[in-house]
Amino acid sequence: MNEKHSATTLNIAITLLVGGGVVSMLIGIPGLVLVVAALAIAFPQRSALARAIRTPDSDLRLRRLGIAGVLALVFVVLYVTFSLLIGDHWTIRESLLTGAGTLAMLGAIVFLIAGLLTPRGPVDRPITPIG
Repeated sequence: MNEKHSATTLNIAITLLVGGGVVSMLIGIPGLVLVVAALAIAFPQRSALARAIRTPDSDLRLRRLGIAGVLALVFVVLYVTFSLLIGDHWTIRESLLTGAGTLAMLGAIVFLIAGLLTPRGPVDRPITPIG
């Protein structure tokens, strides 16, 4: 696993731990342990995270905009599914669809803004011949 992949995995693990801690606190389960675990992982790895942030990536803008598009599509699919399945009673199925749809909607907005604010790749890229 190269440095970029390990930093991405580390970021995802920290995000999931913090998200799980916050969600568990919101539903009444003590989740402070998960937040502390995320901090315990992030603190010793801060230099690896900092090096990963500084890595030049010419396709970052395109990747962020692509993720925004995929998340928007996921939101639309979940919203249509929710609209078709909703009945007289709110069940766990509707709660899961609502939660996942809200996360997809917010993620699409965040990635769209991040993609639009990301500078375009270098203009002096070498031209590769076709064929």
